[in-house]
Amino acid sequence: PVVFPARVPVLLMLGAEGIAVGMSTRVFPHNFAELLEAQISILSGEELSPLYPDFPQGGLIDATDYDDGNGRVRIRARIDRKDDKRLIVRELPWATTTESLVASIEAAAKKGRVKIASIDDFTTDRVEIQVTLGRGIHSDEGLKQLYAHTDCEVTYSPSMLVIQEGIPLQTSVSDLLRYNTDLLVRLLTRDLENTLQKLRDKHFWLKLEQVFVENRLYKQIEECESWEEVLESTSRSLGPFESKLPRKVTTEDIEKLLTLRIRRISRFDIEKHRKDLREVNRGIKKTREHLKDVEAYAIGYLRDLLERYGDAFPRRTAVEELSDIDTQQIALKNLRLSYDPEAGFLGTAVRGERTEAVSEFDRAIVFRRNGTYSVLPVEEKTFVDVEVEHFDVYDRNRTYTVVCRDDETKIAYAKRFTPGGAILGKEYRFIPEGFSLMLFSACQSGVLRLEYWFERKKRQRTHKGSTEAGELRVLSASSKGRRLAGTRVITSIKAVEPADAEEVQQEEEEAGEPEEPVGEGEERETGSTGEESEEEPRRTEEDAGEVLEKAAALARRAHRIAEALESGDAPPGDLFDEVE
Repeated sequence: PVVFPARVPVLLMLGAEGIAVGMSTRVFPHNFAELLEAQISILSGEELSPLYPDFPQGGLIDATDYDDGNGRVRIRARIDRKDDKRLIVRELPWATTTESLVASIEAAAKKGRVKIASIDDFTTDRVEIQVTLGRGIHSDEGLKQLYAHTDCEVTYSPSMLVIQEGIPLQTSVSDLLRYNTDLLVRLLTRDLENTLQKLRDKHFWLKLEQVFVENRLYKQIEECESWEEVLESTSRSLGPFESKLPRKVTTEDIEKLLTLRIRRISRFDIEKHRKDLREVNRGIKKTREHLKDVEAYAIGYLRDLLERYGDAFPRRTAVEELSDIDTQQIALKNLRLSYDPEAGFLGTAVRGERTEAVSEFDRAIVFRRNGTYSVLPVEEKTFVDVEVEHFDVYDRNRTYTVVCRDDETKIAYAKRFTPGGAILGKEYRFIPEGFSLMLFSACQSGVLRLEYWFERKKRQRTHKGSTEAGELRVLSASSKGRRLAGTRVITSIKAVEPADAEEVQQEEEEAGEPEEPVGEGEERETGSTGEESEEEPRRTEEDAGEVLEKAAALARRAHRIAEALESGDAPPGDLFDEVE
């Protein structure tokens, strides 16, 4: 193809898009006036300001990541709020049409991503698409849904691949504009040189014509009988005047001179001829001055273009820093997630006792009684396990409370944890191997109370303890937590939420000491024959010798327990076990 020279940066002004074998290009259009202003800055040696795309459809653009034509841009339609239930699309994003935009809104509505009552296209010479929102959806929420799920917001990545000097080149907006500016200077230089040559030729002709007419050299050709004699006679007659001419006279000049009509010769105006010569001389002088400083001449040329055409090209696309829209957060929770404990299925097509409202972008998290958990996509029906302790909508920062027991030492550990990041379908542990789950709570109030009962022993005065879950540190899911009651064996435990705490306290005050919940595989405190053990009568006084004896025994037991803990062995019983 033939490439014609252009004085303005046509490629950046109009944009271009194409694809070839192994390469493609996408250059966004830019504003005409901004490009010329940038070229003036380049020629003046000033710092070049960032240039952003300007699309003929208008709209809004976030060019934060444009990266001088090698990043990406987010483009939004300009949408006005007519009232709380109606939105009007006034300007379209680049590369979309009213038909494609309406189709994308209808497709999103069918999938349940946006809730609309109707959509009407009133476009004439100006875009006007009216979207009426559905029941329960207001303009602010509906606007976010349109930007998140339809072509009202699109993202494009440019590719500044151009053919420069016959070679494919990956460039940037600023580098391409600098190349165009250098090209402008070269073109203006060639144009000035061509103008100078034309002025010189005109000056020569005016001088030659003046000599021929004023000196009446045409009289000498009246007696010539052939064309050759005419040329020879004219050449001889011009010989004495060659020093007054800018250059040597050629045969072509003589032939042109001889084409002058008699009428022009007879009405030759000497003053007008001299005036034309003066104008030509001034033009030659001015052109030579421009050639000495072509950059200044180019700046003047660009400013002249701006003055004549700048107002005709205002910026149509507004440059803004668009706020991010969390698609998951604004998604309509129009699905119901449930779990069937008998069949072990989880999904939106499963019927169970408890349901969770979810959207298609949510993820489910399942905690099993064997101490494992998984993050799964929300599907119609997925087999998870029949031994599921709890399922929830996945939130990596949600806090859960867990109490587990070491199967070997029977020591209980408690912790709070967050699931954190997870890979879909991968199985993780929230209690260590060799531990059994005693309690799991998803309470998020922060004031959950753990109440637990110890294994019964003779003469044991403390049978119950409690811990505020809020005092537990938030650890990783794989850690075992902290000991809940030292080395005491906890037989049963329950979690009391704030709403239940007052009722429990009131029942305790009315009925005295609460009855211990029965743990799995355990019985109420009885003798070996199943009969109730008799309560030992409480002493009111003890002699000093017996007290000292018990104190010494306690000191020895404490010493043995401390030695066992330092060596890493299991402690020999509890400090307050019956002293033999």
